Amino acid sequence: MSTGSRTTAPHRDGSAGPAPVRQGQPDGEPALDPDYVRIESLFKQFSRTGQATRVLNDVSLTIGEGELLTLLGPSGCGKTTTLRCVAGLERPDSGAIWVRGAPVVDADAGSFVPPEARRIGMAFQSYALWPHMSVLDNVGYPLRMRRVRREGIRRRADEILDRVGLGGKLRRFPRELSGGEQQRVALARAVVANPDVLLLDEPLSNLDARLRQQTLIWLVALLRDLKITTIYVTHDQSEALAISDQIAVMHGGVILQRGTPSEVYDHPLTRFVAEFIGAANLLPGQVTAHRDGGCEVLPAAGGQPYLALPPADAHPASGDEVALVVRPEKVVVQPGHDRPGCIDAVVNVRVYSGSGWQYVMLIGDQELRVDTAVDQVFERGNPVSLSFDGAPLPLVSHREPHE
Repeated sequence: MSTGSRTTAPHRDGSAGPAPVRQGQPDGEPALDPDYVRIESLFKQFSRTGQATRVLNDVSLTIGEGELLTLLGPSGCGKTTTLRCVAGLERPDSGAIWVRGAPVVDADAGSFVPPEARRIGMAFQSYALWPHMSVLDNVGYPLRMRRVRREGIRRRADEILDRVGLGGKLRRFPRELSGGEQQRVALARAVVANPDVLLLDEPLSNLDARLRQQTLIWLVALLRDLKITTIYVTHDQSEALAISDQIAVMHGGVILQRGTPSEVYDHPLTRFVAEFIGAANLLPGQVTAHRDGGCEVLPAAGGQPYLALPPADAHPASGDEVALVVRPEKVVVQPGHDRPGCIDAVVNVRVYSGSGWQYVMLIGDQELRVDTAVDQVFERGNPVSLSFDGAPLPLVSHREPHE
């Protein structure tokens, strides 16, 4: 997401003041703070039926000004708890959070800024609209709490509702809106007061697949335009890849990897990240040599050695068992067996996706997912030869440490 200057809190008349200009920037452009939001060593546990469950285990993050960071992971990984700590809806057991250089919580020092004083906008998974209020009153409510004058509320609410495509529905009530329209009202309410940070908790999860895709495209455009520092929570990998500047993959209360969408997809650091982000084939192999800063790995199924790059903190030795990460689109399929340097396989499943074919190939007992172009048609039971494009391939451990 591109970043740039943004406005500060609305004045009493509803207009937005200019962002302060910081020294040393060309043409008076505001500096962008790389530590606009800083989360440091958060720990949190919940006690249920007498047993304590740790949901956050030393979570630390920085989020740059104007950046959209997605917390991605399965249910129970700690992503929503992290978001609620930033919002002030949960108190961490230890650790601290800063927004724009000011602490909003420091559990060790005993300081805590209440949610209403944090200048944070939040859109909930359930939308949380007041059913007895019109669209206009729902969206204008944060401004009313800030004692903005009535005419200022109307002007600012009109502006933001036009931007979300609901300018003609100010007098409607939530029950008169579709799910997608209710979601837009919730988002408009979250951003109407120009918050320092926008928090989005699974905002598309209640929409059907077609509407979710349409709304995602619209949401990407809106957030790029608003340039608000945003933390987005989802378990949906396709949403995260499409919308994010940075992705932090969480599992078991820990951040396993943080990077751009392409970094996390193309260079996963663990088996969990490789399998959770997109479809991935983990092909067992053995390190046979070292060259060009990487390893040569011979797949256990045969074929030729492939150059692979291990994570920076991994140093596999020759003879070590590892796993090659092969994305379905990186598999090259040729008809027939016994091609030099290739792995013999058999077509087991074929599915038409509209833009191409999705296959499940069998290499002995192991399944391998393969995506091909629409003109590459192989019948079920056909013998094929497989090789892999895009070397060097990512390399992860043969087993996770807890396996």
